[in-house]
Amino acid sequence: MTKDLLTNQYRLWFIVILSTAAFVRLAFLGYSTLTDEEAQVAEFVAYVLPCLKELSFSEAMWRQLHLYPDNKNPFLNLYPINIPIVWFFGLSEFNIRVEAAIGGFLSCILIYFLVLRRSDKKTALFAMALVALNPFMITFNRYALGDSLQTAIFLLGLFFIDRFLEKRRVILLVLCSLCFAISFLLKANAIIFICLAMFLYYVYLRLRLRDIGIILVGSIVTVTVPFLDQLNVFLPSIAYWSEFPSLTGELKEGGIRELLMARILKSWFYTRAHVFYFEHTVFPLLVGLLFFKEIENKFFRVLLLFGILYFLALYVPGRTFFRYMQFGMIMTSAAFAFVLARFADKRYSYIGSALLVLFLFWGLVAHGNYFFSQYHHVPYRYIKQRIGELRGSARVLIYGANHEAGHYLSPTSYLWFVEAVDPCRVPVTFSSAEFSERSHGVQTIPADLSVLLDPNAVRRGDLLLVAGTQMSGGEPNPLSLGIKKWGITLWGIRQYGHGYLKDVRAFYEEYKGNKRLQDQYVLLEKVYLSNGSDELAALILKKT
Repeated sequence: MTKDLLTNQYRLWFIVILSTAAFVRLAFLGYSTLTDEEAQVAEFVAYVLPCLKELSFSEAMWRQLHLYPDNKNPFLNLYPINIPIVWFFGLSEFNIRVEAAIGGFLSCILIYFLVLRRSDKKTALFAMALVALNPFMITFNRYALGDSLQTAIFLLGLFFIDRFLEKRRVILLVLCSLCFAISFLLKANAIIFICLAMFLYYVYLRLRLRDIGIILVGSIVTVTVPFLDQLNVFLPSIAYWSEFPSLTGELKEGGIRELLMARILKSWFYTRAHVFYFEHTVFPLLVGLLFFKEIENKFFRVLLLFGILYFLALYVPGRTFFRYMQFGMIMTSAAFAFVLARFADKRYSYIGSALLVLFLFWGLVAHGNYFFSQYHHVPYRYIKQRIGELRGSARVLIYGANHEAGHYLSPTSYLWFVEAVDPCRVPVTFSSAEFSERSHGVQTIPADLSVLLDPNAVRRGDLLLVAGTQMSGGEPNPLSLGIKKWGITLWGIRQYGHGYLKDVRAFYEEYKGNKRLQDQYVLLEKVYLSNGSDELAALILKKT
């Protein structure tokens, strides 16, 4: 009877945590307008979907693999995920973001079963709670880029490896290679995950070199087979999206010594950033290292070492901000769960649970200001409505253009075909161009204020929109160690900024002192952030 009660209790907690994970990732998912990068993802789909719908669904799903906007592979632009969703459910903020929420939700389930295979239900529940309720994970499981889905698919690959170590069936390695290949296509930084996982599984968990060979060969085959008819386009895109050209450019510009110095400076900056994310990176790692000898389970040693090596590896390309940290955070959280569960045993009863609650509460308080800033955004729906009321047949000029403005004023305006070809029939490369003739009457102008005084730059432009991006993408400033509330400074609580809103304020100050600009454009409306803030978010001007 007691055993059944205990089993039911764990099942209840599993349902509660999983339901909470789903709720916090899906609730109000479509409320805020898309950020700059999210709008770019939406624009790609909005641009090609009408053409793809001329084909049958199966033909369109194959044709999408031939689309290389900005020379990036289709998976990086999330075509294989977003086109089917938008095809059936329409283009909306919710539908563009839902893949990230699904990825985050699946990660919670997968980390539970990964830990459960190597430990007990209590430790698995701790691990799932740490991932499900981590405010950092929640935030970027609601962000329309492929990192959250990539993380879930990679965890599924680890699950297949774990099953293989038990069953020794080659089909499980094949399934693992498929997961690794998709993770790599979604973002090339998966090569770091793959190499670290293979190395640690080889050292600690009896994965043989032959098994690693099967996984790597299977991944390479899976990556290349869908693109056999277009390898001349696909292979160069790998270097492009892995940022290899930027590295070679830095070498050409300054040489090895300058590159190394820049990396050292970046490492110091990102070290401070990790300290700033103390409770989600440094704290679990320090606790894990402190009790490393007591972690008798090799799997949890692998998780802890993976987290340490992964965060160190991110220093090389200088990629340690927000979504890139998700996978390392999941691994360190799972390792931390092992220590917490041991504290919750026998004479240490309730200490582990108390530490877990404290850890999660600490994280929620520290990130509370960011949650607030998610809904403290440039109201692009309002701007679109006002522009629609004012413009008539006029052209709209976007000053200091960003993807949000381009997407909300016209989903098809930002990108245009280099050649007049049909993307449904032949491969197409997209690009953007200054002063080009855009559909729906939207044009962009460079951010230099002086070009507004050039008649060629503002030809046929009757309305001028000056808008900043909604926020800084959620990246904190490691130098800001406190915020002011209720007239006092609360140290240790993060402060998140709103990126380019300062450019709108700077434009407004310049406008007030520039008689010639005032003669050219009359200010119709100042738009503020949507929650009653006095921070200037956008300006709408009309040509005189």
